[in-house]
Amino acid sequence: MPSTPEPHGGFHRLRPPSGALIRITPSLLLAEAGELTWHPSAALVHAVTRCLALTGTSPRLALVHHAMPTFRAAGLAESEAVEWTRRLRRELCDQAFERLCERYPDELNPSGLPLEPIEFDLDGYGINVNFMGDGIDFRANQQAHFDIVEPLGSNLYGPNVNIRGGWPVFCDGRAYCRDRGLDIREILDKVPASRNLTFRLPHYRALLEDYSVAYQVDMTDDTPFTVFVNRVEEAGLLHGATEVAKADPGTDAQRPIRHYAWDNVSPAAADRWYAELGQENRRTPGEPHRLKPLIPENVRTARTPLLIPVPGDPTGLPERH
Repeated sequence: MPSTPEPHGGFHRLRPPSGALIRITPSLLLAEAGELTWHPSAALVHAVTRCLALTGTSPRLALVHHAMPTFRAAGLAESEAVEWTRRLRRELCDQAFERLCERYPDELNPSGLPLEPIEFDLDGYGINVNFMGDGIDFRANQQAHFDIVEPLGSNLYGPNVNIRGGWPVFCDGRAYCRDRGLDIREILDKVPASRNLTFRLPHYRALLEDYSVAYQVDMTDDTPFTVFVNRVEEAGLLHGATEVAKADPGTDAQRPIRHYAWDNVSPAAADRWYAELGQENRRTPGEPHRLKPLIPENVRTARTPLLIPVPGDPTGLPERH
């Protein structure tokens, strides 16, 4: 069994995660011949690595934003700024992930699985068709969940078109279990019509009410990205998104998400990952085409996740659950 890191305060509604927001400025990027590039500086890599550390008071997540406006201010067109942000995210993750895997090999990859970078695009509003060649069409998860196998992951959002909501959500499942004396493996469940793991009811309801935060970040004129530790017992951090809707019902909408992770996509790796958590590698019954909202239709909560405005990136669009 891996050595679980010493528990720390974690976060909840009354004590939201501290230090998770990283705002890109020219000083956090490298320059060549006096011109800005998309390469991350050592300071930026260190900042993300520190956020994802598995000891101390780290939030185990980072939300990196304001890259696109920074690139636009340097003279890039919108399409170039989008591409540069994607390149920045990929290189930043690779450098941070390498450092973290060297520092926490037993926690991040206790089975010693060979990991490789994997990147793919998701439709965060419509239906994903024949995703990754498995022949199953589905809508992207919004319900808080753990991804499969990957110890370290990242989601890049936008640029959105005619979208309201969809704010990134994080839930501290480890703090929830610690405060209630629970074994996280004993309250795991599958998201309907999915293989991703979440919490059983009523634990899921209580998790959302008291141990979840949503970041109100600009995803229209910026392409922010999250970076997070995805280990269930060692980090216990579930991620998802608030309800997504069209701002103008009569106009087309786009909500692109680009996922990046160090992963092992083999069936054997998935079997092993589930077995270590007392689960089976099978999809639960349900309708893949149906939305899987953060708050399921049969759940009533007293409070929604704590909404944290991200300074300097207002969208002006009201949140709705």
